[in-house]
Amino acid sequence: MMENEIYSTVKNMISLLSNPDDLTRTRACESLMALGRPAVPFLVEALKNSNTLARWEAAKALDAIGDPTVAPALVQALEDDAFEVRWRAAEGLSKMGMNGVRPLLKALIEDAESAILRESATYILHQVAKGELENYLLPILTALEGPWPSVEVAPASLRVLEKLEEFQKKPEEDRSTAREPVTAIMNQPIDLGAQRRAQRYAKSLRYRALCSEEFRPVKMGRSDEGSVLCWVR
Repeated sequence: MMENEIYSTVKNMISLLSNPDDLTRTRACESLMALGRPAVPFLVEALKNSNTLARWEAAKALDAIGDPTVAPALVQALEDDAFEVRWRAAEGLSKMGMNGVRPLLKALIEDAESAILRESATYILHQVAKGELENYLLPILTALEGPWPSVEVAPASLRVLEKLEEFQKKPEEDRSTAREPVTAIMNQPIDLGAQRRAQRYAKSLRYRALCSEEFRPVKMGRSDEGSVLCWVR
């Protein structure tokens, strides 16, 4: 199939994702799943569609395709107005393992005050925190489920992100025996120093966003200090 034909076919199937007929939507979604990666950019764009059905079907297709490059877009969808879209995005991220955890932790550093984001993050991290990753993700789960998540989650996310980067650099044979992160992180108080580091990290993301097309704005929200513009890779 020629490139122009693929483009035309995918655009047509994307337009059918908002069709009120269940069978029509299902067939279009299944066709996009079968097409795979060529459909991914169109599906990511469909996550911004004003129609809830289209966003839900797009998230479902991206979940099935499983391309890790769409993780930031699925993280953004965790704050969708529709529960079914948030749930499907969370399912997709859960299956990506580390590829889904990194952008999720960055979002928590940026927007820890979002109760909807924290709720989805708790579900995802519980799904991912198995085997060798359980030891690393326990501290952020503790912060998410603690009494002051809006205060503790951002610095905890930063520390866990740093530990995960160290984990990735370790030889494969050393990973299963690496038990120190839980005590190392859990025994560190959530102090102002950690809070400032998280804030600096968030600011660096925003600065890099202004200098690179690899970043894009994903949310405009409100905090006690005023408007907040969030950026992710």
